[in-house]
Amino acid sequence: MHVAMSAPILIPGYVVLPYLPSRRAAATSPMVGGMLWGAVLMMSIVVWPTVSRRVSENDARRTVREKEYAAAEKHKDEKRAGNLES
Repeated sequence: MHVAMSAPILIPGYVVLPYLPSRRAAATSPMVGGMLWGAVLMMSIVVWPTVSRRVSENDARRTVREKEYAAAEKHKDEKRAGNLES
């Protein structure tokens, strides 16, 4: 996730550039703004496959846990029913 962590560094850097007299001309250029926001967009897109994979893995784990819990509850209910019959 190092890619996603660099966006918060880029944006304040872009905001500070116009206040530096030697960098003001470059900072006000539409090319610099386009490159910065393009980089932020690319960094946002790059992390999507990782995030979607993690979501899928978490969903699969949750499904397994729910099935295990349901099986344990069913076993407890059967045990209670057996105890009541005795």
